Amino acid sequence: MANWICPKCGTTNSEGTMFCKVCRNGKPQGNTWSCPKCGTTNTSGTMFCRQCRNGKPQGNTWSCPRCGTTNTSGTVFCKECKNRKP
Repeated sequence: MANWICPKCGTTNSEGTMFCKVCRNGKPQGNTWSCPKCGTTNTSGTMFCRQCRNGKPQGNTWSCPRCGTTNTSGTVFCKECKNRKP
């Protein structure tokens, strides 16, 4: 089973629960995105990370195999470690 992270308070909840065990916020429906800056999971409708306020990546992205950083599709080198796009 996959856990889910509450977009309101950041608590990790078990997959079967429909409401956050801490703040009682409802389980998000649909897709999520991971912030390339801090790694926080955010709901698909949010445009900015709930943790660090970094903007949601637009378009396709790729993950660097060396450091795991999420980069935009148009970049050839990782913005963090400068590794070449696979």
